[in-house]
Amino acid sequence: MALAVVQSTLKGNNTGTTVTTDAITVTAGNLLVVFWTCESGVTLNSLTSSVGDSFTQFGSEISGAPGVLRCSYAASAVGGSTTFTLTTGSAFRKAVVAVEISGAHTSPEDK
Repeated sequence: MALAVVQSTLKGNNTGTTVTTDAITVTAGNLLVVFWTCESGVTLNSLTSSVGDSFTQFGSEISGAPGVLRCSYAASAVGGSTTFTLTTGSAFRKAVVAVEISGAHTSPEDK
């Protein structure tokens, strides 16, 4: 099966230490790729999903002016109505983008 982007969700803010996306209905077993970012000097503490997906960081964190970026994935999504929450160390600009992809191998780093 060919890879295909099914859907995505994006949310950002500059208040508080968390940002949560709107819910998307994810198909169980699909690949989730999540990009999370914040301003330089702010710690990216955690990324969670409302259904308990297990995320693995892909590659190294990219850090420098004007910000910090991480990419994480869940090779086999739990599925169902899902939100994604980014928690940072302080209240500055931050954003989270989650993309659902169908047709991916369950170990995407290996293929």
